[in-house]
Amino acid sequence: MSTRPSGPNAPQTSSTRRRGTGTIIAVGAALVVVLLVLGSVVGEFYLRNRITDCLEDQLSAQIGSPTSVELGSRPILLTALDDTVSSVTIRNQDGVFGNARGMDVEATVHNVVVDGSTPARVGSSDATVHWSADGIRQTLSESGIGPLLTDVTTDPATGTIRVVFGALAALTVAPEISGNSIEIRTVDASLLGLGIPTDLASSVVSTLASGLQVYPLGMTPQTVEVDADGVGLTLAGGEYSLNATSDTGAVPQTC
Repeated sequence: MSTRPSGPNAPQTSSTRRRGTGTIIAVGAALVVVLLVLGSVVGEFYLRNRITDCLEDQLSAQIGSPTSVELGSRPILLTALDDTVSSVTIRNQDGVFGNARGMDVEATVHNVVVDGSTPARVGSSDATVHWSADGIRQTLSESGIGPLLTDVTTDPATGTIRVVFGALAALTVAPEISGNSIEIRTVDASLLGLGIPTDLASSVVSTLASGLQVYPLGMTPQTVEVDADGVGLTLAGGEYSLNATSDTGAVPQTC
């Protein structure tokens, strides 16, 4: 009776060869999956950073102040299919917004089209804005009336802002929505019981109005409220193209 050789020199059976081939295929498939996942992660990271940097440049040029951008949770790789980022959250940096100091702005834009041939286009947007009383004081001080100004306070009960000049004079104003902007209404202006000089009152009202009339991305005010620490706004807007230039004349690049 003959016996099959055994040991390392023994010939492989067909079942052994099939198991070896199956193992190679499984390992190869696993490697392909790993490479695809790794490529997707790297691609997502690259595209997310590229679009973030580009939108920050465009929005900073549009607003005239540094901004930070946070993209929504939708995978950016899907942008290659429809050129659309589902949502972008925008925040100003260091409390600076245009000429205003101590102003915090957080905006969310929806359905942002970034096709690479034109500046980004926004489907709709909304924002919250808060301008602190101390920020108003800083802004007024930098406007040229600093030596005269001593304090800025707010009164939620009356919805007013009180600008104080030493112990002798004060100007009380109220921000109100008028059409598509915020107007500043003078409630009281007194200097030792007399009227504050017209130039001084006009300078304060003009500075406050300009700080509350800078709306990003074509938004318009929906609400305005004076709180214990400043003034709060909500804004909303529709379709908008980031093709406007900033005050410096910089034109946003395409994404």
